[in-house]
Order: sequence, then C-alpha cells, then structure tokens
Amino acid sequence: MTHTLKTYLRVRHADVVEPKGLRDDLVLAFGNVWFKDPYGYRTQYNLDYDVDVNNMLRVTLAPFFGKEEEIKRVCDLYRVSFVLEIIPELCASSEDPTPILSLDNDIIKFLYLSGVEHDLDLYIYR
Repeated sequence: MTHTLKTYLRVRHADVVEPKGLRDDLVLAFGNVWFKDPYGYRTQYNLDYDVDVNNMLRVTLAPFFGKEEEIKRVCDLYRVSFVLEIIPELCASSEDPTPILSLDNDIIKFLYLSGVEHDLDLYIYR
C-alpha cells in the first residue's frame, strides 16, 4: 500500500439553514464547481499525489489566489468560513517517502490575507 493525500477547500456555514444565495455567489465569485456536503460546500478533491503538499495546495487554491478580499466578503456576507482541508493517509509499512506537510510562505501568506483556516487530518494505516 502507498501513501495518499487529498486536498480541497470547504466553505462551512454556521447556521443549520444554508444562507440564501451562497452557492450562486460562490460560483460567480470563484468560477469553479462547488459540491454540496453536510457542512456546506467544497471544491473538487485534488487527489494527484505529490510528496510535497505545497504543489497540491497550489493547484487546489489556484482559483482563489488574488481573491483574498472576495473570500472575506463572502465570509462576512453569509457568515461562513473557508477551510483548506489537507488529508494525508500514510501506510506505516510503505517504503515510499512520507509527504512533506510543512507549508511554504506563499501558502501561509494566502491563508493569512484571506482568513482561510486550515485543517490537517492525518490517518496512519498498517
């Protein structure tokens, strides 16, 4: 078994009821496809494994770079939060190199300027 890594961006709303117009605004503001999930909406999963998570994150975040103020506007208007999800699944018996999970400065800067949170869910299998 080999290691896998999944990255995506989630828009989470705090209310039980989804804010009216949220999905349409997401599509207009960022131009990508949004999938409904139990917590709100998410982008398509990036499953193109790269040992350096930053390479995967740059692909996941490409539609959002330069739109930091737009992200803040959507957050304020709809009372939502954007969360960058990073989910590595590591196989303890694999001889493959483990993924590099540290964030480069351009990713950190984007997260800071946009207010996007990040979440790392690490799974290890035998």
